[in-house]
Amino acid sequence: MGLFGDTMNLFGDTVDMKWDKDHDGNYHGHGYGMGEKYIFVGEYIHGTIWGDLLLFDNVTGQRILKAEMEDSMAHGRYEYYQKGTLCEKGMYRNGKKYFHVRFRDGKIYEYGFSKDDKLNGYGCTKDKYGQTYTSPNWDMGVINGLGCIQDTDKAVIFYGIFKNNLPLYECNEKHAMMLKLWAEKEVDHISIHCAESVLS
Repeated sequence: MGLFGDTMNLFGDTVDMKWDKDHDGNYHGHGYGMGEKYIFVGEYIHGTIWGDLLLFDNVTGQRILKAEMEDSMAHGRYEYYQKGTLCEKGMYRNGKKYFHVRFRDGKIYEYGFSKDDKLNGYGCTKDKYGQTYTSPNWDMGVINGLGCIQDTDKAVIFYGIFKNNLPLYECNEKHAMMLKLWAEKEVDHISIHCAESVLS
């Protein structure tokens, strides 16, 4: 039908919709929307968005988001960009972030299952000192249960039980997703470093 000129509020931006409409007046087909802040590009099928939705900054033209949509809901892979650089990617399930991988200076610093944009379940993150925290027991961004700390050289410096992100005590508990770290904790890294320094 080719009806243009409608507006819609998307991400807090009033967007001039440039999609055709079907015979029932629903947006339909490939098109775009332009607002003061954002440009949206995607595919409507009888009023709902399906496939890739792309979001660009209207001032710089840089990509901000690419997300797979199903029935106007994020479902599948996504990518977030800051100033044109990929800073996060992962998976959405039924409109909620399910798994994320985050980048800093082009390198991964965090990955794992998500709930409300925080690690929840199995995940791994690096702190500002370069130490790596891994656990199958992340609970809304906090480790409660079995976890591990590795130093900047990836040597296991703590393997045990955490409470509210604080290491309480070391243990010998195995977990299917942490078997390599469990085996690594058994290695005496101090002895190895001493031997390496003597032999070099």
